[in-house]
Amino acid sequence: MRDLLPYISLILAGLRYNLIIAASAFLAGFAAAAAALVLSLSSPAAAKLVAAASRAVRGVPPLVLIAATYWLLLPALGLPSDALLACIAALAVRTAAFQVQILRAAVSAVEGGQLEAALALGLSEREAALHVVLPQSMRFALPALFNELSSLLKESTLGLAVGVLDALARARLVSIATGYSLVWMLAAGLLVYAASWAVLRLSRLLHGRLAVPGTLGAGVVELWR
Repeated sequence: MRDLLPYISLILAGLRYNLIIAASAFLAGFAAAAAALVLSLSSPAAAKLVAAASRAVRGVPPLVLIAATYWLLLPALGLPSDALLACIAALAVRTAAFQVQILRAAVSAVEGGQLEAALALGLSEREAALHVVLPQSMRFALPALFNELSSLLKESTLGLAVGVLDALARARLVSIATGYSLVWMLAAGLLVYAASWAVLRLSRLLHGRLAVPGTLGAGVVELWR
């Protein structure tokens, strides 16, 4: 067991890259998705544009996005071909395409009467959106958003293709050194699975605390058009 500890530590150290990629891509994607949602609510034409862009990105395999970012986009922008940056940027674009649909569905799930009541009480549309619609919609969005973060943890292992030394890449190196490829790849996979499971468990706990009873109506999106 003492002989195996250095290998185990090496793979565990690689897990931090999976966590960095997933967390960074998720946060960047959320910011982009929120901006795209605001844009889509501004006019029907903008909504169609955002929907079309989202469909196009969702149809591209994540490995293709990572490769295109690493070998094409970063050099075209005059930036160094950094594998970690390429993975974060590519997965941020991909998750933004999914998150904008999650956020739009969550906003639509809020009863239209909530916005009407807020406006009737004298709140501006901005205040009603910030203090009434947004808190309720985030409660609806939490499970799907955490599920997206869980998916990002698994997709982060694709960084192996461009040279990110994550848990899976290090398990591959250990496999070459020891000759036991299945054991080490399985160990790395279990580590990523454990992190993903922890995210989903946290999602269930938060949803249980924040969920409120209510009904789903036509939504406030129609009222903003």
